Amino acid sequence: MKIRISASIEKSLRDRLYDEVYETYHGFKGGLSAIIETAIASYLEDKTHKIAHKNLAPGLSKVERTIDAIFRSLRDNGFNRSFSQSEFEFSCSKVAGSDKRTVQKYLRWAQKLGHIKHRAGVIWDFVVTGSEGVTGA
Repeated sequence: MKIRISASIEKSLRDRLYDEVYETYHGFKGGLSAIIETAIASYLEDKTHKIAHKNLAPGLSKVERTIDAIFRSLRDNGFNRSFSQSEFEFSCSKVAGSDKRTVQKYLRWAQKLGHIKHRAGVIWDFVVTGSEGVTGA
């Protein structure tokens, strides 16, 4: 059973919608309902989607991929053996965000995973393992 609904939208959006209906359905009858029903169904499906997304790099977690990107940024800026906390903050802001909690989170995770060690004050050293990946050069 179909029902009638109404809504106010921008004129430019309505014009684009009408152009799409005419182009797709070569007329107006039934086309507008079909496009709107499809759009609403798609929107609701996206909002209620509960399936987890596939990890694109199954060998590394999201945290490890982010740390890897931060380390690549540090190395691109010439910090191959050690770095200061401000340099880490700068690289982290380019990759994951500049919020202090975000920076501290990735600094703690990198240390917890054994990729860096605290030297003194605000200086950190990369832990060299000789393997490729997060700590590989």
